[in-house]
Amino acid sequence: LPHLEMAAAGRRRLGDLVGLGASLNNIGSVHHNRGAWEKAAEYYREALSIKRSISDMRGIASTAGNLGLIRKIQGDFRGALRYMEEGLGISRRIGDLTGQCWRLLGIGVVWLDMNEFDMAEGYLSESLQMGNRIGDAPGSGIACAGLGDLYLQTGRLPEARRFLERGIALGN
Repeated sequence: LPHLEMAAAGRRRLGDLVGLGASLNNIGSVHHNRGAWEKAAEYYREALSIKRSISDMRGIASTAGNLGLIRKIQGDFRGALRYMEEGLGISRRIGDLTGQCWRLLGIGVVWLDMNEFDMAEGYLSESLQMGNRIGDAPGSGIACAGLGDLYLQTGRLPEARRFLERGIALGN
């Protein structure tokens, strides 16, 4: 973390907005991984502001997705969906298939957490299809796990087992 903070400070002094936005997003990710949600959100918001100012579309989509994850963790599902849908829209506009796969996955998981099973199934299925198409095994594996969880919660046990086993296989 100290090295990331030093890099951000240097980039700020140099006026390197591209690098500063990336550094702030990375610092936010460290705080995110440590469970410091508000600190992570602070860095993500600053990174998002910079990325918007320089029209870094891929960066905006990614950082909006990160803010969406924080909102989800904090129980603000509607806020999570707003950020994630913004990221998905940008990923679609710029043709970022990996970004689309992961944004669809995030949105599907939020709908699942809200017990909106039909919405969750649609997004998770689309994420799985996209992940399979582009060869993103981690994304496909997590989408399978999400679908397995959904089917478990809705009492569709054979489907749950099939998707959970498939998710485990993709993770190995």
